[in-house]
Amino acid sequence: MSKEEYSEYARYMSRASIMTTINTAVASIALILVLFLADTTNGIVGIVLFLLYVSMMLFSFVTGEFVAGAFIYTRPKPEATNRIKVTNALFLAAILLLQVGGAFLFMVKNLVYHFAVAITLTVIVYGAMVGYTFLTMWKHR
Repeated sequence: MSKEEYSEYARYMSRASIMTTINTAVASIALILVLFLADTTNGIVGIVLFLLYVSMMLFSFVTGEFVAGAFIYTRPKPEATNRIKVTNALFLAAILLLQVGGAFLFMVKNLVYHFAVAITLTVIVYGAMVGYTFLTMWKHR
């Protein structure tokens, strides 16, 4: 990519991160509505809950990937101030709280199996996001 294309690609990644953030919000709202309004003893509802949680996790991961990609391709890079470092740490903490909070929603209805699967998925997705996405971003600083 030429230097002129970097800024265009960074703008694209920024727009894509906004769309995945909206999709994450929609998936989490749908998860909450299905959890509290549907009969959770039905097997199909369990599958729907699982798929909604997986989609929420994947959208969270892709949002982080787009944010990191937008940063990687931004030229020139801003100086690494304490404010930027704190903002990055807060972003990672907010995503972790969203994912763990989504997993604990299953405990409200005593769905222990769903909770165990959700916690496992949270650890895998969050670990991949921090280990792959953000370490790559920090290497490009």
